[in-house]
Amino acid sequence: MAAIVTYHVSEKHLELKKALLDLGYRTTLYHASKTPEQVASDVRSLCERMEINLAQCLAANLVEWHAIGGQSIK
Repeated sequence: MAAIVTYHVSEKHLELKKALLDLGYRTTLYHASKTPEQVASDVRSLCERMEINLAQCLAANLVEWHAIGGQSIK
């Protein structure tokens, strides 16, 4: 299963994004092997640990999608 995530935080966006990248997300915050539940849990846990106020988080399954340009997502 693959998942993609979008989120809004009040501060420390770059620190949170780096922490997610360290967990294996790509720069688009795509993760090839995690469920949306696991993705949301990662974001929540990192925000708690980093003392970031998480306003919202949405994670969804990637079943069918289309991209323009760039390299294929592996």
